[in-house]
Amino acid sequence: MLVPVFEQAICVFDFDEYDSFEGKRETYSTLESLFSLPAVLNEGNVPDAKGGRALSTAHLYKSHPIPQLLNFKTNPLGDWILRRIFESAILLGFQNTRDIKKLKYHRTWANRMEYPSFRTSFEI
Repeated sequence: MLVPVFEQAICVFDFDEYDSFEGKRETYSTLESLFSLPAVLNEGNVPDAKGGRALSTAHLYKSHPIPQLLNFKTNPLGDWILRRIFESAILLGFQNTRDIKKLKYHRTWANRMEYPSFRTSFEI
C-alpha cells in the first residue's frame, strides 16, 4: 500500500502469514543468533528503544549478510519481501525512470521490540 508522507511516499505491507510460514522457526532462530552477536549488542541503540534491538546491514554487511543467512531466495518470507520490493518500485513509479527488473536492495534490517510481558514478532 502506498502511503503519503509529507511530499513523498512510502510503501507499507503486512506479511499475513507470519504465524505459519514454512521456515519460521529457522528464520527466527537465525535472527535471534544475529541479535546476540557482540557486533550488535555493543552497537549503540536509539535512546527510546526501551529494550528493543535493531540490527542492519550497517552492523553486519561484511560478515553476516542478512538476506543470504535467511535464504531469501528459498524462504517464503524472503520471497514475499522480494515481491514487495518489486511491487513498491511500481507503486513509486520507478519503472518510468529505470529498469526495475535490475533493482537491487542494499539495506536490510530487523527490529525486535520487547514489552514488559511479551515480545512481538520480528520485522524485516
